[in-house]
Amino acid sequence: MSGCSDVCVDMDYGGEPCKLYREREVVASRPWKCTECNEVIEPGAKYHQATGLADDGMWWVIRTCEGCADCRQLLACEGVWTEGELWPAATEQAFDELARVGLFECFALLKTSAGRVKLQEKFMAWQQANAA
Repeated sequence: MSGCSDVCVDMDYGGEPCKLYREREVVASRPWKCTECNEVIEPGAKYHQATGLADDGMWWVIRTCEGCADCRQLLACEGVWTEGELWPAATEQAFDELARVGLFECFALLKTSAGRVKLQEKFMAWQQANAA
């Protein structure tokens, strides 16, 4: 691998496609919980919302904070992701390579300051956990 643009995490869905599916960026009207980091998405904050109708007729909604959504867009192989798997997959599959290439190249590829803060926070926690 030559740099951050080559780092990706495999979170292959592996399930059946939904009957209906939509992704959009929205502003929170009330507190929600991010499906990736489990932190609160405060009212007024931007977040990513994915909504779908499963084959069994069940509707589902996934809400992801702006920082995690930005990091997921950067790190998910071919844009394919599974809810709640970003940070476990990143620590297992990407952080060793990010330690080698450095975060600065990755920061340049992230679109939001929230994404840069989130990646730095998660990466530093991983480094501290693996330092001993």
